[in-house]
Amino acid sequence: MKHALSRRLSLLILAVNLVACAAVQSHPAESASAPNAGASTSNAAASAASSTPSSAGAGASMTLVRGQQKTPLPDTSISFDQIEDSRCKKNVQCVWAGALNYRFTLSAKTGTESFALSELRPRFDSARQPGLSVTLKSAPAPGNAGDPPSEAPVTLQVDTHN
Repeated sequence: MKHALSRRLSLLILAVNLVACAAVQSHPAESASAPNAGASTSNAAASAASSTPSSAGAGASMTLVRGQQKTPLPDTSISFDQIEDSRCKKNVQCVWAGALNYRFTLSAKTGTESFALSELRPRFDSARQPGLSVTLKSAPAPGNAGDPPSEAPVTLQVDTHN
């Protein structure tokens, strides 16, 4: 009796996970509806990002492409290091949908911190530089999982507060 109940519970958990994964794959996020929207404009966007002033100031936004570094405050820089794509690949059943994360490094006199931003976690509060927060304001529309990441820029909001 105990074995049958345990088996039914296991099957129920498996069924719920499969249904959840199938629902995520059949109803992608609104932003994923244009799989390569950022890719067609990546060269123009990269040029625009490169011409943006390197000093954003407190309470201002800054645009970065992967591999670029800017100085939003005196003695403080943020570099856009990489894009991590752990999303479930097309036509694959997954237990977890995964995420598209943008990785950055914050460097200041008080030390260096690595952090990631995504649609699910768009804000970072620095532990090394109290009062500094970085928020993901815009990012390229994600393509399909497994596709090469878009080289389109991301826009960050850098704020200081006491």
